[in-house]
Amino acid sequence: MTRVMIGILLAGVVISMTSVTMANTVEVVFQQANEAFGEGNYAEAIEKYSELEKLGVNSATLFYNRATAESRMGHLGRAVQYYEKVLTQHPLDDNAVFNLKVIRDYIARRANQQGRDADLAPAAGPWRTILDRFTVTSASVTFLVFHLLFFGVLFARRFFVGEWIRLSLGVTAGILLVVSICMGTVLLGKRHQTWYEHEAVVVSVENDLRPVYEGPNEAVKRFDLEEGSRVTILENKRGFAKIRDDQGRDGWVRRETLGRI
Repeated sequence: MTRVMIGILLAGVVISMTSVTMANTVEVVFQQANEAFGEGNYAEAIEKYSELEKLGVNSATLFYNRATAESRMGHLGRAVQYYEKVLTQHPLDDNAVFNLKVIRDYIARRANQQGRDADLAPAAGPWRTILDRFTVTSASVTFLVFHLLFFGVLFARRFFVGEWIRLSLGVTAGILLVVSICMGTVLLGKRHQTWYEHEAVVVSVENDLRPVYEGPNEAVKRFDLEEGSRVTILENKRGFAKIRDDQGRDGWVRRETLGRI
């Protein structure tokens, strides 16, 4: 056996051992986090869930548990962030949708009681509403299914000679083609949204408001954003991020005031 083969085998053994150790670590930390959550020790649970994220765990269950723990600690911006992260993986999760609405409604009422007009429900036109109901994976699978059905019906049509059957199959193929094109458009839109539209939530544990500045400094304040507001990150510079909110307003905020979705 050559030295190269021995090296490859040793590397494989090391990688396998590392993977097993990592899996065991993740399982232990997850159990500790959930135990802390069950005991009402939400600060420790959040710390453990954060540790899991640093280990690379990208789980809707983790995000949901952390969102709930953050909300019970009163960290409403973080709670919104993590419920939004749940919905990036499971857009139709009823519990996450409901909890998100409850928190946003509460923040809006709190702002209104303090004399501020706030509506944190993200502005969503028909196109955004459609995109938010899919993940990249679900959009890809749906597009592929209708695409294959279209060609399947066209292929099947060749084996029938009856005029009405061929006409029916032709109409069916036309409908499938339209749906396939529509799903292809949704897939492209979802890919663009996921890969290029870097969204975040305004988070705060000190103040209900976060100031938005004219430039990447704190010289001139333009307006304030409520905790829990969803924004799009346009660029980063010197510890600041340029953002655009749902009203189309641009400005700069400190990067640490944002939680990426």
